[in-house]
Amino acid sequence: MKNIALFPYFISVFFMMCASYYLSFTWKINAIVWFLLASIMSIIFYSHNKKEFRITKKEQSILVLWSICSLYIALSPGFNLGNLLRNLLIWLSGVVLICMSLKLKMKFLGFVSRGTSFILCFSLIGWGIYHMGIPLPNKIVTDYDDGYHILSDYFFFLINENSQFDFYQRFTSLFIEPGQMASICVILLFSNIFLKGKIFDIIILTISLICSFSLAGWMVTAIGFFLMLIMKSQSKVILLFFFIFILGLFLTIKYVSEDSLVGKLIIERLVFDEEKGFAGNNRTGEDFEYNFEKYIQSKKCILGLDGELHEGNNWTTGNSGYKVTIVYFGFVGLLIMLLLLFKIFIINRSSYGFVLFCCYLLLGAIRNFWLNPYWLFILICAIPLIQQQNKLQSSNLVRK
Repeated sequence: MKNIALFPYFISVFFMMCASYYLSFTWKINAIVWFLLASIMSIIFYSHNKKEFRITKKEQSILVLWSICSLYIALSPGFNLGNLLRNLLIWLSGVVLICMSLKLKMKFLGFVSRGTSFILCFSLIGWGIYHMGIPLPNKIVTDYDDGYHILSDYFFFLINENSQFDFYQRFTSLFIEPGQMASICVILLFSNIFLKGKIFDIIILTISLICSFSLAGWMVTAIGFFLMLIMKSQSKVILLFFFIFILGLFLTIKYVSEDSLVGKLIIERLVFDEEKGFAGNNRTGEDFEYNFEKYIQSKKCILGLDGELHEGNNWTTGNSGYKVTIVYFGFVGLLIMLLLLFKIFIINRSSYGFVLFCCYLLLGAIRNFWLNPYWLFILICAIPLIQQQNKLQSSNLVRK
């Protein structure tokens, strides 16, 4: 029964994570159904595998903050039955995952990595055929409407018809935006590198990240590798890395054509303007910034505007980043979220865990998905697993 329950549990939670992140194959079914299915399977799985779960002081502290955070988001700043049910179901799935043994966390993380890689792999094939100029069946998306994106569904991948880069369609897979896909790729890529995951997953995640041409994804990945080298290497290696990095940057700026994809999608967006800052810093628009300035000067910024941002009256549409998080949940909500994330890291801290945690925080500040199940459930599994691996490596060195 244990083996029978494992796969349905993993796949139901994975589908719930995909639904929470708006992957296109989940649109036909109401998201609540995915959340409910994952919660039911979580309970069934727990009931048949109680020996694989534990609640130590570590888990207790995370559970308390996870519960407070979930309740705050569910009620912030007003009561909504649908929102309450959604967050209750996500909370339940999170509780089971937090208390799961490290062995099961490793299996679950591997399942999520492989599932994501398979989705990306099939999408890459379709996307490659599309860029070869071969006509493919497609339709305008009507199942998903956020008031901002205009999407064409090519079944194996999506195309954003409202993209600011109309000269080239970046790789999006089944995600809403290249940046959203790239964020998951970065989190899973570092998790798999540190935990010595499957080479297939690492290759597919890397290719997808490159093809996304996501400035945020590329920059955070570069920062992550730099931090990794600092944690791992001696000073000579760090100096060598600096030399290679500076040389590579110089050659890129000097020889990469302004008309090339890298030139238009990456280099041009790194141009700095004294008034506007970096050209690629387009997380928020002028209207949002104007409303945000008025918002933070009001008392509403303490608890947030979540219940007041309805369709037609949502000035956060088309914007992202930590400022959007503050608008929805206020400074109190932001503080609770950060406390949870820091707690997950602090009690399971390790050098490589620190690298993953920094990448996670940076991506969250850009994409405002810190508590999205697709992100958070990966972090909940990866951070303690990286710490365990670090302890095992240290003990092996001592024995030698």
